[in-house]
Amino acid sequence: MQSTLPGNQPNEPSPIAVVVRAVEAGQRMVLDRVELMQLEVKQSLKSAGQAAGFAAAGGSALLLGWVAVAAGLVVLLNLVLPLWAAFGLVGVVHMAAGGALLMVAMKKPHAPQLDPKSPPQGATDLTHQPDAVPVR
Repeated sequence: MQSTLPGNQPNEPSPIAVVVRAVEAGQRMVLDRVELMQLEVKQSLKSAGQAAGFAAAGGSALLLGWVAVAAGLVVLLNLVLPLWAAFGLVGVVHMAAGGALLMVAMKKPHAPQLDPKSPPQGATDLTHQPDAVPVR
């Protein structure tokens, strides 16, 4: 006479089989996530490469336009100044503008320096806060 306990039904899988299927499902889920991350990274790199190409093309066009404007300014100034003075004046103005931009860039804050002795920004210690709930 066989007992019909809930765990011994002939149609139910064994506990080992259930654990094996659960582990396999977990492995499949992790592998799917890794594949998804790989696809996302590839797509991000592709769009970053396209953006870099557009930035390089735009920067080149901007530089050529700046040179054309500077040359036109030299030609215009040559009507009232000698050619050497016109080039000198345009060059000095460009150097002053570049120096001013560099000074502004130098005054901008840099990346924060991490102090190993201090806690990260935003980290709080509840034991030193006056309105913290007391621990019993």
